[in-house]
Amino acid sequence: MTHLKKLTLTGLVSSALMTSAYADPFNECPTDAFLVQDSVAKLYSVDLATGLYEMLSDNLGTSSKLNAMAYNVHDDYLYAFTSEFNNIARIHSNYQIEALAASGLPGTSFYVGDISLTENAYYLYRPGGDFGLYRISLDPNSPDYLNTQQVVSGDTLNIAIFDFAMHPVNNQLYAVDRHGELHQIDANSGTSVSLGNVGQSGTFGASYFDENGTFYISRNSDGHIFRIDVQAVSPQAEFFALGPSSSQNDGARCALASLLDEDSRVDFGDAPDSYGSNLDNNGARHGMTNDLFLGDTIGGDDDGVTPVTTFEQGLDSAISIKAKGDGVVNMWVDWSQDGEFNDSDQVVTDQSLTDGDNLVVFDTPADATTGTTWMRTRYSNSTGIGPNGGVSDGEVEDMQIVVTEQGTTVYSYPSANSYTTLAYEDKWPVVGDYDMNDVVVSYRTHRYVKEAQAVRYVIEGSILAHGASYSNGFAIQLDGLPRSSVNQAAIVFELDNAIQADSAPLEAGADADDAVIVIANNLWNHIEKPAGCEFYRTQIGCGELTELDFSVSVPLSTAIDDATAPKDVLNPFIFATPNRWHGIGQPGRGLEVHLKNKKVSARFNHALFGTHDDRSDYPNNAFLNENGMPWALELPVLWNHPKERMDLIKAYPSFVDYVESGGQLEGNWYQKPHSLSRIISNQ
Repeated sequence: MTHLKKLTLTGLVSSALMTSAYADPFNECPTDAFLVQDSVAKLYSVDLATGLYEMLSDNLGTSSKLNAMAYNVHDDYLYAFTSEFNNIARIHSNYQIEALAASGLPGTSFYVGDISLTENAYYLYRPGGDFGLYRISLDPNSPDYLNTQQVVSGDTLNIAIFDFAMHPVNNQLYAVDRHGELHQIDANSGTSVSLGNVGQSGTFGASYFDENGTFYISRNSDGHIFRIDVQAVSPQAEFFALGPSSSQNDGARCALASLLDEDSRVDFGDAPDSYGSNLDNNGARHGMTNDLFLGDTIGGDDDGVTPVTTFEQGLDSAISIKAKGDGVVNMWVDWSQDGEFNDSDQVVTDQSLTDGDNLVVFDTPADATTGTTWMRTRYSNSTGIGPNGGVSDGEVEDMQIVVTEQGTTVYSYPSANSYTTLAYEDKWPVVGDYDMNDVVVSYRTHRYVKEAQAVRYVIEGSILAHGASYSNGFAIQLDGLPRSSVNQAAIVFELDNAIQADSAPLEAGADADDAVIVIANNLWNHIEKPAGCEFYRTQIGCGELTELDFSVSVPLSTAIDDATAPKDVLNPFIFATPNRWHGIGQPGRGLEVHLKNKKVSARFNHALFGTHDDRSDYPNNAFLNENGMPWALELPVLWNHPKERMDLIKAYPSFVDYVESGGQLEGNWYQKPHSLSRIISNQ
């Protein structure tokens, strides 16, 4: 009792002496977690999503360690048990401790603690008959403020844990013991139940929750952060991120915050979700730092990884990697095309790279499935990382590659790793608002050639924008390649990375001289406008939704001479959806809009040529108005199209000089927007 009185006096004197050093509480519920380490306490922030951590303070105003740290959502302070004062302390936003004088604490230190989100109370725990689970009121308006009450003795609640965390909703405490057993503790009664073994063991010195009730634990020995769904029938610890390791580790976090916010600097992979590309599916992600990344700029346009050779079954494949800073690279290729990266898919393991250009070589398996698949490259200072989960530095780049049989050459347009942009004005044969954003597509093609014969086409891209009140379809014509030459049964068609088993993209017409691949008869059936938006990705604030991706592999049953095979951009076009109003009535499939001078399909209505504003002289100078302006464009970059109802000529004034000079002047007009903001970024 004398000790408690002395502590009370010390706390009051300390409080009086240190008032000038105190600051306000934290401004808001922080996204990052807090971690305290070392025998003389140092405080760190930790991004649980990536494990990226940085020191907040190496001087907290104490000469000893802190433990049982907790964040209090009721007053926005951190709390901890301080060994120096053998009591609890409050940590201010300037990271200085204020010793408090909780009465009734047993004469021991605590290293397990957290604060309830449903009541303003601090819970501390230590096993053993003389100790147990304690509750301390932190509500200054409560008559029991800073009074300590034992909830249950350490004989009754006797589990080997090193931290616990309070669930944000149910007021239950959760902890994983050194053997991997997950315990749920009732904070009111002190009773506990085991929810099963989570599959990981060790000293888990820091535990956290997020706003969704997902539980995170950090292992002292290696810094591995695991996440656990505590509501699962059989909860398992899933590796989540590489964090800091320490023999002295304790953590706290505001459990009402999400793991990421708008200020989070995290680089994710961009392969389809089945490979792990977002936080929900524990996708590959890296904390973005300025000293370690891929390519020319941090967070750039996936410009750090470039194939040097093709990917032919049974042969070596070479990759050029441009790195900023020295680190290690790990790579995976989905050889089986099952939509996942697994252990057998790893082709490079912890290979050291130096700042600058590096060459990496690996084998393409003889039994690799031919066709388009995904490759993942992860660059970091961390070794032993897998295809998913978070690391604190570096970058991840995902890339589609094409696996071929030996002796097959793939010709990609514009290249294997870049896209061209297609932009259409759908009001043809009327000029309309000429904003050239009615349908905007990122687009590339691959032509497979074996023994001078074209044997397959792969066409892929994304619908970047649809600023149209009309309903439009999108298709690609293979000029001069008869429909009968296509192996229809072997076509693989994907929309939004899902195989369309019930949809046949090869347009009907057994005697067609030019095969037509229909991506969509009505794009509005496959894209969704954001709430409050009239169009898709053509208005400010209306571009948050993801793009509609497409891919179609078109094998040929009859190979054709590559000298006469359709090449490069092929013949992509839009058309009016049948039975829908389209400005001049319901022209249906017969209304097509092609790139300048491209061949129309067998279904085109030739009577539309020369009507309204069209001045086509088909087959020459087709789809042009009297000023030579086209209704469709192909740009060699991912282009920033005009805003809705913003005339292309006003958004890009140099386009007029380009057209009037027959392309001799202002060849890069598409990179010269008007100084006023009249474009929408698609990059």
